[in-house]
This record gives sequence, C-alpha cells and structure tokens, in this order.
Amino acid sequence: MSSAVEPSEVMELFVDALRTPGGVDDVQVELLHIDADGARYRASVPGRDERTPSELLLSLARVMRRENIAFGRNAEADRTHG
Repeated sequence: MSSAVEPSEVMELFVDALRTPGGVDDVQVELLHIDADGARYRASVPGRDERTPSELLLSLARVMRRENIAFGRNAEADRTHG
C-alpha cells in the first residue's frame, strides 16, 4: 500500500475493520516493511474467528477504499525484488 499514508493510522483502521461487535476484539496488526514504494502489514485474528480469509481481506479492502488509501505493489512483485 502507498507509503504516503501514516502507518499508525493504517494499523488502527485495520484493527477496527477486523473487530466484530461483541466478538473478536483481540486483532493484531503489524508493520512488516516500509520504503518509498509502499508499506506491508500483517493482520491476524484469533482462531475462533469464523470468517474466511476472503471475508477478512474484503473487510480490509473496504476500509482502504472508504479512506482513499491506495493499494501498493502486489506480493508477487515484492518477491521478485528480494
């Protein structure tokens, strides 16, 4: 995702997006890497969360669109550079 966005704000948005009312609240988001091309994060939810990986990713994509946060390069491109 774009490195023009404050990483701590993105982390808070992701945590809020993955929490569920009255349920999952122990969500973790980590900043893994940041450079001029973008930032990479890891988000995890507890094993008792019944949402599929697709549902979780869609939640993150929705909040990124809502907040006008640009997606960065894809993971395939990252792997070819390192």
